[in-house]
Amino acid sequence: GTPSAWAAPAAEAPPPGAGAGGPSVAITEGLLQEHFHLPLQVVAKRFGMCTTAFKKLCRRFGVAKWPHRQLRGIDKKIAALRAELAYSTGDRDVCRRSLQVLEDEKARLSRVAAAPTP
Repeated sequence: GTPSAWAAPAAEAPPPGAGAGGPSVAITEGLLQEHFHLPLQVVAKRFGMCTTAFKKLCRRFGVAKWPHRQLRGIDKKIAALRAELAYSTGDRDVCRRSLQVLEDEKARLSRVAAAPTP
């Protein structure tokens, strides 16, 4: 089964809402998701863990690969398509469909930790 929370040693700067005085921070799937927009190394440091231990923790929650880079790439493509829609007179329907596909993919990646693991 997938654990619902894991206690990590308190970091120098705990995540918002985690509390500063406790000896540990309970890491949940939701808390991981809130940090998907940041690089893995940054998040691991915030939780006071080395990257190897953090990757193992992520795998326990069903996150095989930290999605930051994929999300960043999708954001860049979305921004380019929006700019093209704003300034181009070309095939706007193709741009809108591509934009929707990218936004759906971003939503899927953002939910990756919430998906049940087999």
